[in-house]
Amino acid sequence: MICEPGCELYAPGGGRLSSASSELDLPCLLEADLKAHVRQQIARSIIVPVQLKRCGLSVRLIVRAPWAGKARGPDPRLVALLAKAQRCFMNLSSGHSDSVLSIAQEHGLASSQVTRVIYLAFLAPDIVNRIVRGEQPVDLNVKRLSALAPLPLDWSEQRRVMGFDG
Repeated sequence: MICEPGCELYAPGGGRLSSASSELDLPCLLEADLKAHVRQQIARSIIVPVQLKRCGLSVRLIVRAPWAGKARGPDPRLVALLAKAQRCFMNLSSGHSDSVLSIAQEHGLASSQVTRVIYLAFLAPDIVNRIVRGEQPVDLNVKRLSALAPLPLDWSEQRRVMGFDG
């Protein structure tokens, strides 16, 4: 379901997502002592910033809790892909491999796949550092990064296309 600006989605248990404010309002039941030492449940709301993100045909609800750290830890598959890109480019530039085709045959890949990987050797250094530290955008994974290749050579344009500008 796509939520247009100004609409609200309601979740089971009374949760509400307002696309206008990009916040998720979840009812939370807390126990509180009253003067008479009688326990009663008092309804409270927790407001959490969220974002709807399109992923193919589905939509993901990305919850960004203000108390949670931004770093999720490095994605080992993304880091491995960047390392592979550097190795392939070094093999070509040093003369260790004669061509993209020879690298592809050596690894049992199509030459177009190797070419896409080599493009990633030209990422902006700050983008590489942020990926290695696990600070990449939530929706950036190996599949998406591979699909973005070839990326623009301009580093600021790379940041914009990959979602690092925000």
